Amino acid sequence: MKAYLIVGNNIELSNIKDLNSSFVVGVDKGAFIALKKGIKLDLAIGDFDSVNEEEFACLFGSVDNIVKLNPIKDVTDTYEAYKHVRDYDEIVILGGIEGRRIEHFLALVNLVKEDSKVKILDNNSYIYSLKGPSTYKIKKSEYKYISFFAEEESIISLKGFKYELKDYVLKVNDSLAISNEIIEEGIVSVLKGSILVIQSKEDK
Repeated sequence: MKAYLIVGNNIELSNIKDLNSSFVVGVDKGAFIALKKGIKLDLAIGDFDSVNEEEFACLFGSVDNIVKLNPIKDVTDTYEAYKHVRDYDEIVILGGIEGRRIEHFLALVNLVKEDSKVKILDNNSYIYSLKGPSTYKIKKSEYKYISFFAEEESIISLKGFKYELKDYVLKVNDSLAISNEIIEEGIVSVLKGSILVIQSKEDK
């Protein structure tokens, strides 16, 4: 089973073909954004400090399951939402890579690192984690660029990429593996450690 957490507005929800067959959570303002786009929510959760009274009333009248959080808490609204779906096979966070609050985006990235079932997707980027030791195949797609960052000191090999690597020791803060490109199908071997992957579309 798959769960989607809608947290932001920079995602074209109509392109997500399996939304109706998945468990869908609207997180704080993301819940109202989802409703405006006609998305049925299984759960709305947040302290809702970013919605006004009229918007919250709309949520209250449209969503059967609403969890209103205390604004004074130890974790983010998104993390609280994640706790409700952490047993799902795949968890996709929609949006969240925008706005002026970059600390919230970094918190999302930390969640991806914590649980490799979690991915982040928006109109321009796709972010996920690869754990070793294992080998992964990634097909060429609309995301032209692909970058690899070590979550810890890792050893990786890349085949089928514009720039290939063989048993390379990728250290934390190493920028060597940024802005690569897949030729047709890329093969990533994570021999040791964990890798954060960011796929990005070309700027237009």
